[in-house]
Order: sequence, then structure tokens, then C-alpha cells
Amino acid sequence: MGTEIYRLQDEVAEWVGRNFPTDTRQTAVLGAAEEVGELCRAALKHYQGIRGTATEWEDEVRKETADVFLQLCHVAVLWGFDLGSVIDTRWSEIRERDWMRDPVGHGIPSD
Repeated sequence: MGTEIYRLQDEVAEWVGRNFPTDTRQTAVLGAAEEVGELCRAALKHYQGIRGTATEWEDEVRKETADVFLQLCHVAVLWGFDLGSVIDTRWSEIRERDWMRDPVGHGIPSD
């Protein structure tokens, strides 16, 4: 997985460099927050059943989820890390948690 994400990061960096050459670490993070907000809006409108059909909002959730991921690639480029590697590392930590056994702590049983 990491190699494909790293390749995508390079493509995103090249595209951003052409389109937003003055972006900074801060604008990238704020852009990610904006995209998460758009994802939240799509999920909310789907739940509320307003301003569109369920199918339209489901499509919007998919689109906005992709936008969030692409923006996170941009964040990783500007902050200088390989997003695939940090995802792999973090997942190896998180997948060890057991929220059924430790629902009030951090999901880490004290066995």
C-alpha cells in the first residue's frame, strides 16, 4: 500500500506545485479541514434526507472522502513524510487495541 500512496503523493505534489505554488504547511492542513467539513456536510444531508436524494449524497460522501485523502497527501508532502509509511505504522498500533475488552480506556487491555 505504501508505495502506491507515495507515488500518488508525488503526483499530488506536482499538481499542487502548478496550481497552488504558494501553499504552506498551514494552508494544506486547513484545506484538509475544509474537505472533512464537506464530507461531514454530505453525511449530514444524507442523514437528514434533504437537499438531494440518498444516492446523490452517497456519491458526494465517496467524492469528499477521496478529496480528504488527496488533501492528506498534500499535507504529507509539505510536512515531509511518507503518508503510506505512517499509515502502516499507525495501523499496526491501532489494530492491537480491543475496545470490547477496554471500552473506557484507550482500547488497550491491561493484561
